[in-house]
Amino acid sequence: IEQCVAAEPELKGYALERSFNPERDVEPHPTLRLRTAGEVDRTGITARLIAAIEDKLPPPGYVDIVFDEEPD
Repeated sequence: IEQCVAAEPELKGYALERSFNPERDVEPHPTLRLRTAGEVDRTGITARLIAAIEDKLPPPGYVDIVFDEEPD
């Protein structure tokens, strides 16, 4: 994750959290919160991150990615 974040200049940092919403989730899963500044290619960043970490995720095998835009 750190290498992927470092490779994206628009990302200013990240936090890895554990999420669980009993209305939609069967079990807890990771949530990756990405701090951004300015315009970002959310689709591209998400695709690159998923490709880099998808085979390393613990059960249930997926991650939620949330973009938190920092104010100017």
